[in-house]
Amino acid sequence: MATKVYLQFKIQEQGYQCQQAPVKPSSTADQLKKIKQIAQRDGLSPFLKSSADQLKEAFDKKFAVRVQTLESIVGSWITSILKVILCMNSQQKQVQAQYDKIQKILPAQELLKEALEKNSLAIASSLMKSFHLDLEQKDEKGNTLLHRFIQKGSIEAVRILLQLGASPNILGEEDKSPLHRAIEKYHYSEHRKLSLELVQLLLEYKADVNLVYHDGYTALLLAATVEACDIAGLLLGAGASPNHERINPDHRHVTTPLNVALSTRNAAMMRLLLEKGADARGKSQDVDGQTSPILFQAFSIGKVDLIELLLDRGASVEECNIRGRPPLYAAFKLAQKGERAQVVNLLLDRGAQVNQEKSKGKTIAQSKKLKRDVELSAILKRRGIQLPAPSQSAAEP
Repeated sequence: MATKVYLQFKIQEQGYQCQQAPVKPSSTADQLKKIKQIAQRDGLSPFLKSSADQLKEAFDKKFAVRVQTLESIVGSWITSILKVILCMNSQQKQVQAQYDKIQKILPAQELLKEALEKNSLAIASSLMKSFHLDLEQKDEKGNTLLHRFIQKGSIEAVRILLQLGASPNILGEEDKSPLHRAIEKYHYSEHRKLSLELVQLLLEYKADVNLVYHDGYTALLLAATVEACDIAGLLLGAGASPNHERINPDHRHVTTPLNVALSTRNAAMMRLLLEKGADARGKSQDVDGQTSPILFQAFSIGKVDLIELLLDRGASVEECNIRGRPPLYAAFKLAQKGERAQVVNLLLDRGAQVNQEKSKGKTIAQSKKLKRDVELSAILKRRGIQLPAPSQSAAEP
C-alpha cells in the first residue's frame, strides 16, 4: 500500500538535505528518467548504462528488486541511485573516486542498513565490495549493525551480516556480545522462538559460547537465568562450560549455572546441567571464604526433587558446611517445614549418620534442639535410632 508522505531530497550547498513532502507516484519510465537526470547533474553520468531499458534490466536481474514496485521517484531514489553506481563493475576505480560525492548524497553505511532492511544480500554484498565497509563500526551506543538487527529481531538481516563476515563475538553496548543479546530476547515469551533461531544462527558462525562479559556472565549462565533449557542445550552441545563461576562485583558472591538453576527451582535445567558435567559437589560461596556445598543451598529451598537430583549426581551426605555442620543437621535446621521430613528421610536413606560430629566435638544426636523436635524425634524413632539424653552442660553451637 502506497504511503502518502515520502522523503524529498533537495540539493543544497552542503549536499542533500531531507524534508517531508507529498509526491505523486510516477511510471517506471519517469522514475528512470529522473534518476538519470539526478546522476548527470551530480557528475555520476559515467556510471549510467546507455539506455533506460538496459538500466532497468540490470536492476531486475542483478539485484532482484524490480523498479516498477517502487512507489515514487523519491521513495525509490536511495535504492535506485545506489544500483546505478553498483551496476558499473567495470569502472570500480571511478566509483571509488566518486566516493566523497556519494557520501554527500547518503553515507554508504546508511545504504548498507537500507539493503539489510530489505533483506538484500546482493546489494549488501556489492556495497561491501565497492566501499570496503567496516561491519565492526559501532554507533554512539557502542553497537554494531549485527547487535542492532539482533535487537530488532531481523533474522534474515542477521544472516546476511554473518555471511558477509560480521563477527559474532564483538562486544557492544554494556559489553554484551551478539549471543548475549539473542539470549536476552528469550525473557519475553513472544520472542522465545526467535531467540532460539538467533542463537542457532550465531552458533553456526562460531559464536564463542564461553565468552565472558564484563559482569562475569557467560551465555550459559544467562540462559540459566532466563530459564531457557532449549538454548542451554544448544550451548552445552557447542562446548559451553557448565561450571563457570561468576563473581558478582557488588557483593562478591560466586554463582554457577547450577546455582542459578537451583535458585529458580528449575529441575529440568538442573538435570540438563548435571548430565553435561555440572559439579553436584560444587560450592555455594563468596570469595571471602564462606563456602558450603551446593547441597546446603538446596536445603534452604527445601525441594526434595532438587536435593535428590544433587544426591543422584554425587553430592555428599557427609561433607560439612563452613560452620562444621553436616548435611543432616543442616536439613533439620534449614529445610522448609512442608518437606522437611522427606528431606531428612532421604538423607538417612542415602547413608547420613546421626552420630556424625557437627562442631566442637558434638554429634547430631547430642543436639538439644533435635531432642525437643517432636517431628524429627519421631522420624528417628521409627527408624530405630535412639537418641542419647543430652548433657545438661552441653552448649548448642
